Amino acid sequence: MKKKIFIFGGCGFLGKVLGKLLISHNYNIIIIDKPYKRKLCPKNISFIDTDIRNKKFLKKLDINKDDIIINLASRQYQDAVPFFNKQKWFDEVNYFGAKNLFEKAIESKASKYIFFSTDMVYGISNEVLISENGLKKPIGPYGKSKLKFENYLNNNKHKKIDVIIFRSRLISGPGRLGVFKNLFNLIKNSLPVPVI
Repeated sequence: MKKKIFIFGGCGFLGKVLGKLLISHNYNIIIIDKPYKRKLCPKNISFIDTDIRNKKFLKKLDINKDDIIINLASRQYQDAVPFFNKQKWFDEVNYFGAKNLFEKAIESKASKYIFFSTDMVYGISNEVLISENGLKKPIGPYGKSKLKFENYLNNNKHKKIDVIIFRSRLISGPGRLGVFKNLFNLIKNSLPVPVI
């Protein structure tokens, strides 16, 4: 039987690339994301719609002993961030939702919990190379929410599950240009480009 890999938040740029790669290596991939994102997912990958804040649904999810959970689900700055209560808004998914999912992984005896964090947990560094164990002074509520969950994982290392944390730099590609979209539009239209 093929090992199951559950990719939560898997309809984004990274999730789609990862899903296709893992299928080509003969894994059974299940993408779990919000219902409206179904149309963004590859058609040949199983899709289940839910939100990681939904504890009742997570309880019913069929995750078994050797399965792997990859958590890409995240609120980010490219979403419609509210003007007030930003920290609470980011924490709802990036901390509390991630915590729900980790508890499900423990309960199911999953073999691995892979969490995608961010390099923003380090803040602005004067160092050219940042050590993995370097000082963490997160930037803004997004970085703080990710570090809060990293700290939770580190405090629960005694649980019998392998935990892997990736702190990725800016991820860009088709549909993932972020602020670069504005920059490229300025260049394309021969407009002045601000230099900071």
